[in-house]
Amino acid sequence: LEIEDFSKFEGKCWGNFWRDDDSKKVKSAIEKARKGKVGNFEAQADTAMGTSKWWDVTVSPIYDLHGKVKQFLSVSREVTLRKKAEEERKELIQQLENEKNKLVSIFEHTPGFLTFLQGRDFVFERANKAYSQLAGHRDIIGKPLLKAMPEITDQGFIELLNEVYNTGKPYYGSELKVNLQKTPKAKVEEKYINLVYTPLKDVGGKIAGIVASGFDVTEQVQSRKLAEISERRFRNLIIDAPMPMSLYTGIDM
Repeated sequence: LEIEDFSKFEGKCWGNFWRDDDSKKVKSAIEKARKGKVGNFEAQADTAMGTSKWWDVTVSPIYDLHGKVKQFLSVSREVTLRKKAEEERKELIQQLENEKNKLVSIFEHTPGFLTFLQGRDFVFERANKAYSQLAGHRDIIGKPLLKAMPEITDQGFIELLNEVYNTGKPYYGSELKVNLQKTPKAKVEEKYINLVYTPLKDVGGKIAGIVASGFDVTEQVQSRKLAEISERRFRNLIIDAPMPMSLYTGIDM
């Protein structure tokens, strides 16, 4: 307590050494001791030199010859370092939670689809909104890929996933066709995706799953195919025309 001259404190009320915010704790501990029990609390109090410290305090009753509470014995153990470590831990946890929330927000709102597949069964651990939209908002979390989306069984994606899982090498696919049946009775929809399978490693460096990410490019592919069909039909029209026809470009003729 950094006390050099105890006479300065002798005769003063012990409860006044504690901060006003902790007065309820102090009074509660004293009341317990008054009733023959042991009171306990943790609180801050300044030493005689003005150093702020944390204390773990017990207040015990001392009885007279007739069994009545005569005095109180207060034992204060300094726990400043422990409390400081606890505060730092709380701050760190809060910082980590804030960072986690930021990452979750980015994960959920990224324009491309993104999902984590755990283990060799490729169990859905998490999927963002874009992936849920592509899959048809099915209940997929916690389910193996083939159980959650059985229609992809013979479309080659499981083979690709196994290759990435076994070799540790990412896979990059462009404009891959995938047929999706968003509900058991729904019509099969033809989709096109740009896809990346990236191995997910644990803290020991061992592959533990796959990160599947990419973009739904169905509209772009379909638009290009329609344009190609239109261009092919137009060229065939010119070639098969019964009269001579020429196609000019530019302004000089």
